Amino acid sequence: MANPDELLTLLAEGEEALSRFICAQMFRVQAFRDSNAAMRQRFLDHAKNMGRAFLERTEKPEDAEEIWRARITKPDEWWFKQEEPYQAAKTAASMLAEVQGFSNLLRSMPWQIGLVDSDLPLYTSDNPVSRHQPPLARWPGFVAFNYYVPLSPSVLLKIGPGFDPDGKGHRLRKDFSPWETSLARHLTTAGASRFVYGPGPYVSKACSRACLERLALAKVQDGERGFIGGLPVHELGYASDV
Repeated sequence: MANPDELLTLLAEGEEALSRFICAQMFRVQAFRDSNAAMRQRFLDHAKNMGRAFLERTEKPEDAEEIWRARITKPDEWWFKQEEPYQAAKTAASMLAEVQGFSNLLRSMPWQIGLVDSDLPLYTSDNPVSRHQPPLARWPGFVAFNYYVPLSPSVLLKIGPGFDPDGKGHRLRKDFSPWETSLARHLTTAGASRFVYGPGPYVSKACSRACLERLALAKVQDGERGFIGGLPVHELGYASDV
């Protein structure tokens, strides 16, 4: 897509098809499986810590240790009260089955479509939809994020955050600043599982990680300032494998 205005001419059917396609790209990739597995591991670690602490509060030390030795050998699914081991493909398939619902949420969110800074061409990756939560988010869950979708080296679609209860969010044709263009590039690299595609130069993995960590720290320290500054526009290196 070379002309951002084309997106604003989509009829309802076309916009719904695009929304469904974007949602499918979120759930079908390795990055989703990795993120879901990491979240599951955090819950598992928390459950084990809570279980150990409960035993230490309620049992004699020698009894608590004996009970814990028996429990720590239990498979992960026992801690989650599930009947079978975790299957990443099954989880991804279940999310793909709900694409229509997530598509409806996307369409209820505000969209911005525009050209990016000409000195910072966009590229994509094996995880083609990047998301980022702005500071002081006022909405829960899925609609709390900004979703960045590079449509070409020069055109970017940003969706969110927030939603319209009537189901059709505001559509805005507005070009992106160098700062937000650079942010989108950093997020693309950070979200890639292995490969990036398109015109270089690319932001390196180390650069994206360091800059986004500094941005996250800025959000914690001063949420009002976090999305205005703190991420310099700079680009490092060429690569096709991140």
